[in-house]
Amino acid sequence: MSRADRLGPNLKELRLERGLTLDKLAGMSNLTRGYLSLVERGLKTPSITALLRVADALQVNIAQLFDINSAPAPRY
Repeated sequence: MSRADRLGPNLKELRLERGLTLDKLAGMSNLTRGYLSLVERGLKTPSITALLRVADALQVNIAQLFDINSAPAPRY
């Protein structure tokens, strides 16, 4: 499975680790619940802007959305 194919499952795993519902993550990222659901199921490819919003809401860097084991990058 490629890193791009792991985006949806990784997003769901990170969301659940933080105890967030789709509704809560949607509110935190200013995206819709339906959009996030499509991304998690691999039916929608998010834009860079959407990835930035989700990563910020989950407090991870974008690389971690594609590879959960990726080392966190320093925040500047």
